[in-house]
Amino acid sequence: MKEGKNISVKEVVNVIILTLINIALTYGYQCLILMFDFGRETARKGEIMIFLCGAPMLVIQGLFAWMGKRLTQYDTGAICRIMISTMILYISSMFLLFPLLPVPYNLIPSGEMAFGFFQFLIQVFTSIAAFLCAAISGIALFLNKNS
Repeated sequence: MKEGKNISVKEVVNVIILTLINIALTYGYQCLILMFDFGRETARKGEIMIFLCGAPMLVIQGLFAWMGKRLTQYDTGAICRIMISTMILYISSMFLLFPLLPVPYNLIPSGEMAFGFFQFLIQVFTSIAAFLCAAISGIALFLNKNS
């Protein structure tokens, strides 16, 4: 009975750590995109970078699934539960906390409204990637319970 409580505490700690890592990566990715000066010639590159802003989060989730299976000996159900919980917390924090994180003033584009729209696009695309990750984890959890 005691070990079951340790596992659930370990799962909660993993959810919090993964969520914080994902938010930090998204913030870093936002700063990276803002460092580039996208003009008319390079606008397509900026669009691609915004479209792929959920990729770092997906890489971290894949690494966690691999490491959770290999190093900490989590079963598939625990990994899926942690990933679903992380994605729910991440999506919530993207719309509640992410806009409150200060961005270095020299990175903000000349139009204030352009920055707000840019942040909104990052929130939307990372939330879509997080939703897909949670859906895949939910399907894997469902299939794991049925087998």
